[in-house]
Amino acid sequence: MAPDLDEKAPVLRAFRLAPVVYDEQISGEEREAVAAGAAGPFILHEEVMVEIRRRACSRRRLPRRRSAAGCPPLLLDLLGVGYSARSDRPAARSAALPAAGPLNFPPRWGWKPAAPPAIAGPMAKKKPAWLSILPGNLDPSRFTLDQLRNVKAAHAFLTERIEGPPGFAEYMRAYRFLLFFGIACVAENKYPALTRCWKDLERLFMSDPAFEDGVFVQSWALMDFPFGPERQTALDYFEEFLEGTEEGPGFLRFIDEARKSRLGLYQDAGRTKTVANFRELISGRTMSAFPSVDAYGKGEILLTRAIGHGEQIFLWGDPKGFPKEMKSQIENMVRDKLFYFIEETTPEAQFEAFMRLAGPYWMSCVTKNDAIPILEPDHYRTYLESK
Repeated sequence: MAPDLDEKAPVLRAFRLAPVVYDEQISGEEREAVAAGAAGPFILHEEVMVEIRRRACSRRRLPRRRSAAGCPPLLLDLLGVGYSARSDRPAARSAALPAAGPLNFPPRWGWKPAAPPAIAGPMAKKKPAWLSILPGNLDPSRFTLDQLRNVKAAHAFLTERIEGPPGFAEYMRAYRFLLFFGIACVAENKYPALTRCWKDLERLFMSDPAFEDGVFVQSWALMDFPFGPERQTALDYFEEFLEGTEEGPGFLRFIDEARKSRLGLYQDAGRTKTVANFRELISGRTMSAFPSVDAYGKGEILLTRAIGHGEQIFLWGDPKGFPKEMKSQIENMVRDKLFYFIEETTPEAQFEAFMRLAGPYWMSCVTKNDAIPILEPDHYRTYLESK
């Protein structure tokens, strides 16, 4: 039987006095079914809350407030708790539900809450992986909030998933470690010439939209700029840094190929879906690269770095394009400036040195900032002079 309701309750009075408007007519049979359902058995709100509390206790080990004794069989059935016909109480064998057990709602409800993942043994609080790269293995409390944010961002930068062919992903991850190493050297002023180079290129080009890939300028500073007493680059010092470490061998292929690489002027010589063919200006060298660059025209000339990975070649960073009509003009300009590297004995060697060492010159040629003057091809020498 339905419980007695307070006829003077404001909510009940408002409900009964409100006009009823049907969007569409219902049959007498449907009205009788609704009335029969309204006159059916009720489950008191207090009993529902008692059972919900009981299940919360069994799952989360919360302190119990009331027992579920006397809970109606219908509620126990809906909640998936076993019921004994000989008693008003849940059967002892099923009253205590497994901590990871799902609610077994009837299929007519149309859904089930997902079961919590099973956990073997006590749950241990796992230390975030990025804390492992804190300098000196110091406790996080020794660092400021900004320092911890920077470490977390650096860890994400070094470990995030990189899309692309396996060789490219391998090289890009290694390059990010090289970049991290180079920035640390600059921050510590470990190599003053590298610091002068980095800060000058940062001032001139690193915030320029033409170099937003974070690769074109930085790769030249780290792979090509010879600032050591034996003309070592940051790449060479990076290799020394990795010697004797467990991770070092995994970087060797990238280091070897990056050391061989340089900027080049590569003209499109046709492409397919699987390969892009190029011929370098002046040297005439041909190569077939992975077709990673889409936005260039037929015969266009690309200023870019090419790095090999086995039989595969990747164009490194965003290329800077010149129309094919400028081929003769570019070749004449380069030949006119080879005298900057007169110490090389052959034109071929002079061209190699020009393309490897004249990085800041090329940056000043393709920058979008008209206020920056064209730098000399041997501008890198200014970084070697102590001030």
